[in-house]
Amino acid sequence: MFKYLPWLPGAIFLWLTCGVFQDMWLYWRLSTPISAVVERVEVIEHGASKFELKAYFENRTCHLGEPYHLNRPSAEREAKALEGKMQRFWVDPQKPQIVALEKTFPYKKILYSIVALGVTGYFYFLIRSLEYKANRA
Repeated sequence: MFKYLPWLPGAIFLWLTCGVFQDMWLYWRLSTPISAVVERVEVIEHGASKFELKAYFENRTCHLGEPYHLNRPSAEREAKALEGKMQRFWVDPQKPQIVALEKTFPYKKILYSIVALGVTGYFYFLIRSLEYKANRA
């Protein structure tokens, strides 16, 4: 019955690892920093309590997605604070339309992936030791 117990944390580990590789690929892809003045910022509503900022600079756009703002006034305050200021943007040199304001390394996702691997290994060795003891008796 418990023979298949490691499959669930193993599947979670694989899912988290795919997210880690995707975020690391984006991290390494955005390799060229540029400085530019933000010409204007729009507030985009995605729902009742989900507002995103979209910045325009040098004939390019950058969606300032996560973390989203929970209400319009806070998003508008952030938009006013960004307009007209010099910002550092990260650009993909092969595809210049891919731009990000922040370039963050996925430490948290890597840690979650390692913990899921540890839980998978724990259950695997637990099942193996229980089978060994059952066969010995």
